[in-house]
Amino acid sequence: VFYLEACESGSIFEGHLPEDLNIYATTAANATESSWGTYCPGGLPSPPPEFDTCLGDLYSVSWMED
Repeated sequence: VFYLEACESGSIFEGHLPEDLNIYATTAANATESSWGTYCPGGLPSPPPEFDTCLGDLYSVSWMED
């Protein structure tokens, strides 16, 4: 299993994984769309004040917090 969380992350696997290998890849977005950050400064909930970046993505947070 390979997990990738980034905007346009689906493009990294397009045409690169042979069908005869037992590999499962999941990405936060397809090759042409953005993924959506969460736990960002100024949002609710917000990260600690010393963090100036988003701490998650809606894709990963939705299954890690479930």
